[in-house]
Amino acid sequence: MISFSLFIIISTLIFAILPTTQQIQCGKNETPVRCVEPCQPSCSWVNRPKCPTFACSPGCECSPGYLRETNSTSSLCIKCNQKKKCSVNEQLSSCANPCQPSCSSKNRPPCPTFTCSQGCVCRKNFYRATNDTNSRCIRC
Repeated sequence: MISFSLFIIISTLIFAILPTTQQIQCGKNETPVRCVEPCQPSCSWVNRPKCPTFACSPGCECSPGYLRETNSTSSLCIKCNQKKKCSVNEQLSSCANPCQPSCSSKNRPPCPTFTCSQGCVCRKNFYRATNDTNSRCIRC
């Protein structure tokens, strides 16, 4: 009888201490979950495999019908047909490097990155006006 009472007390304490999904504040198009997947699918990696996890922690995942905009779990959850629109002389890339060739550095090497993110790159024979990836793509 004592062991059953002890079990009830311990169980009650565990559930009182564990965070609930109701305490988690999620963004637009996100759903709180008790055990968040660290490698969530994105528009550029729809069939992303699950990452090995050793601990379960509460967090937010995209609601049904939405995917992460990039491969980062902190990126927005969007419908993939709402992908970023590129400007004139740009094209969409599923793996845009943050270090793109510019008029002052036409042979600029790509930056080392560990993830691919969707973004805009200059079309052939066009370069960034400056080293800023948000600058216009122009002929130099």
